[in-house]
Amino acid sequence: MLEFRYRKINARRAELLQQARDRGVSGDPREAVWIIVRPLIESIDAGEMFVPFLARVSANPRAFAEYLPPQVADSTANVLREMVPGLMSGMPERARLGREVQLYNSVLSLLAELARGHQRISEAQLSNYVDGWVGMLTAPMSPATSGLMGHE
Repeated sequence: MLEFRYRKINARRAELLQQARDRGVSGDPREAVWIIVRPLIESIDAGEMFVPFLARVSANPRAFAEYLPPQVADSTANVLREMVPGLMSGMPERARLGREVQLYNSVLSLLAELARGHQRISEAQLSNYVDGWVGMLTAPMSPATSGLMGHE
């Protein structure tokens, strides 16, 4: 079921990615986050409850690893790496991966909550959330975190 549902989301992401290339906006972290978020919002707007289901699966790392095919799990990271290859490039690999997971979990958690509550989100609210997710991805690593990661 995950693979079947995610095929539609990934196809939509590929379409949005091509549109971004055509408009010449690659390199824009905000555009990359929109490409990740928009198909999930469209799924919710279509009345599908896949996003809440996906949020539950992703909350359990063992279930996530067991049931989610690797090509599906990599779609968020692939969009980020293609759209903004230099994003988080100065960070240790562990920190970069941590932020990708944080983005994915935050997006799923928030959108799943809205879907379960049958709440509509305005474009302004969604845009504000996207701004926050972009900020999380683009924030520099603090000297404290950098020092801690250098010692582990």
